Amino acid sequence: MGESYVYEVQLRWSDEDRMGHLNNTRYLTFAEDARTRWFAMVPAYDGKTHASSIVARMEVDYIRQVRTADNDWLKVVNTVVGIGRSSVRLQQEIQRMNGEVVNRVIATQVNFDYDNNSSLPWSDTQRAWLTKFAHATPAVGDTVSAGKA
Repeated sequence: MGESYVYEVQLRWSDEDRMGHLNNTRYLTFAEDARTRWFAMVPAYDGKTHASSIVARMEVDYIRQVRTADNDWLKVVNTVVGIGRSSVRLQQEIQRMNGEVVNRVIATQVNFDYDNNSSLPWSDTQRAWLTKFAHATPAVGDTVSAGKA
């Protein structure tokens, strides 16, 4: 099993809805923050430019409610469940600090060349780095795809 990138989130008063639950949009914000921090560590493309990615697809499962009065911190655990020619599928589990999964995001990100407005194949260095985070077992009911993007 590969490595995981863990990003901790301190909940704020403004994160809750009128019912005292974590607002459904905050899960996506937390997942985005974790992806952004994680992607900032991807090695530069052939030493010339920093890797840039763009969201191509997102799936979100709301598994357990989170009451902000009972939770001060959550964590987002990023793992790779598929690597394509220029894409990567990330499983992002948002968990209570005890490891209980409350939300799951599957995000497909594409390495993107903004100058040419097209996808950019992963370099060998980038692919090796992504592979360190690869996990053989994706979320229940999910399939791992090594397809091309």
